[in-house]
Amino acid sequence: MRGCAASKDLKEPRAHDAIVIEFPGGRLNKMCPNVGAARPSAFWIEGWADVPGYFWLSGSYWVQAGQVRNEDRIFVKFAQTGVQTVKIYSAESPVLIDAIWLSVGQKTRPADGQRGPEVERK
Repeated sequence: MRGCAASKDLKEPRAHDAIVIEFPGGRLNKMCPNVGAARPSAFWIEGWADVPGYFWLSGSYWVQAGQVRNEDRIFVKFAQTGVQTVKIYSAESPVLIDAIWLSVGQKTRPADGQRGPEVERK
């Protein structure tokens, strides 16, 4: 997801930079340590407050000293093909999300300034 923390709380910015993304009908390759068995198809994603502006972040990346680091990737597998539902919950708001990128073949994180492919809205 490409997003940014929008809080003006400079005392505790990390208290305002998390969302939970859930894939009903999907299965993640590993359980989220923050959400756990309560929601096995959901993952807690945080870290937007550590870098100014918009950048790509997912459950497979974390931020340390202002640098986004690549750790074990998180994958979701769906039980069937076709239209899927993705739910996003505000865990520590406000966070602004301007793009979600799902790919069956891409194995690298997009560049921070890169936007997702434009989709025709019907």
